[in-house]
Amino acid sequence: MLAVDDDVGIASAHRSIYEVVKVAEAELRLLLARRNDVTWRIRNLRRVVSGLETSANQLAFAGIPAERFDGRRHSLLRSPSNQPYLKLRRACRIALMEGEETASPLEIYSRIVRRSSFSFVNSDSAVSSIVEMLNSMTDDGEVGRLEDCQGRRWYRVQREGAPAC
Repeated sequence: MLAVDDDVGIASAHRSIYEVVKVAEAELRLLLARRNDVTWRIRNLRRVVSGLETSANQLAFAGIPAERFDGRRHSLLRSPSNQPYLKLRRACRIALMEGEETASPLEIYSRIVRRSSFSFVNSDSAVSSIVEMLNSMTDDGEVGRLEDCQGRRWYRVQREGAPAC
């Protein structure tokens, strides 16, 4: 009888270990996705800082005081190192133009994937990258954000003098 109890105890211990390993693997996948997202953000910030330094140097070389710089990111937009950033921004813009109303990050992600307008390196962090981009576009006044019972949702902002699509 004692041997049967030992076998049940060992089987129970193996199941518990298996569950702990499954939870640890899931947490590891989440941490790796977050690391990739943070790495992408760091690279992007380095590119922006580099572009800003280039812009400041170009302004200084041209004899224009930095205070008179109007904030447009001409050199950043032309920089080949910002291509993924610009492509994701364009893909988000197109995805928002597809719908007439507000859209969640998941809806925008599905539109981008359906149109193949951007290839995500890591699909696990794709939605967080989209949210980051939409927040950046909100800061720039290109899109607006609503928060309601459906969560955060974004919409296109019509600029004055811009033709209606």
